[in-house]
Amino acid sequence: MARGEIRPVTPDDIPAITRIVRDCGFPERSEAGWHWVLFENPDQDGIPSGWVCERGGAVVGLIGNFASRYRIGERTLRAAIGHTLVTDLSAGRQAGITLARHGLRQTGVDVYSTLNNNGLSARILPRIGAAPWLGEAGRVWLEWPTAPLRIALTRLQKALHRLPPDRERFSRVFALGLDTADRPAPRVTVEPLDRADDVDLARLTERLAASGEAVRVFDRERLDYRRRDPDRAGGFDYLLARIDGVPALLAGTLLTKPSADGLEHVEIVDWLGVDDEDGIAAQIAVLRHILACARRAGVAKVRLHFPRAVPGAVIRAGGWCLTRRLDYDPCHVQFRDDAMRQAWTPRPGDADYFFAYRTPPGLMR
Repeated sequence: MARGEIRPVTPDDIPAITRIVRDCGFPERSEAGWHWVLFENPDQDGIPSGWVCERGGAVVGLIGNFASRYRIGERTLRAAIGHTLVTDLSAGRQAGITLARHGLRQTGVDVYSTLNNNGLSARILPRIGAAPWLGEAGRVWLEWPTAPLRIALTRLQKALHRLPPDRERFSRVFALGLDTADRPAPRVTVEPLDRADDVDLARLTERLAASGEAVRVFDRERLDYRRRDPDRAGGFDYLLARIDGVPALLAGTLLTKPSADGLEHVEIVDWLGVDDEDGIAAQIAVLRHILACARRAGVAKVRLHFPRAVPGAVIRAGGWCLTRRLDYDPCHVQFRDDAMRQAWTPRPGDADYFFAYRTPPGLMR
């Protein structure tokens, strides 16, 4: 079959992309939602948003290319995350490998990564130049069951009735209360992002950068972009935590329902915390706050990927949790800068989780 033409994605490709994503079983998005993902990222400047494979005048495949900036000391580096590698089920044969190679060969970035790829991509990527990365630390995530009786009952119902997978269940809207200010510990306050400004976020950035690690560049513009999903009517919250008034942690949470017949959960999709004594105290308070809000609301569980980037004392303070493991490497990387190789420890906000998860029906616009 002809290789086809590989070219940068354009807004005119969005109708075809929306159809292919739906046919491949990825979480559906509206055309406005795909425009937001691909063309509204303020960090995308100068970095392609992705590429399509075109055959006979028709788009038969896509690979997304989400850009971020990182700071190491006084240097700013450019990164790209590969995402949403999809091909037309009837006309896209071998287009996926070609698109993946194209993403790996791009210029103008200091690191190219996929931090959330599926098992099929995990077998292909090492063959074309992306090395498996992080090992066990990339394969594991933690789950805190916050409604264990609901989880047990749902498993029993599935076993007894074997409901078809396309039947939507559990469409309730949950009021988590994470969008309001609170004091989860005597010295710790949390407030929604709308109460913070770039001065607060810059103070937090300076404290994080003092560690010498690579820090993702974040400010109100970038964070407001992440919250501006046109397909979602709520359930995505950012919290700024202060200890004794000093910014110590930025945390993002997303309410998702990964499948039609499954239960919902809160995914921690960003976690940028200072790891000194006060910063760890703030992280402990915020994790407990998120868990308490999920329990009160009746949400099934809270999940955290890349837990090794979070201090062990914080994880232990959350109480009993399950450790889940994939049987393949979901994280692959190609470094073009040695400083980034040495200084980068991925956190939840470095992946595509904030737009990759399915939106619960009750929160769809």
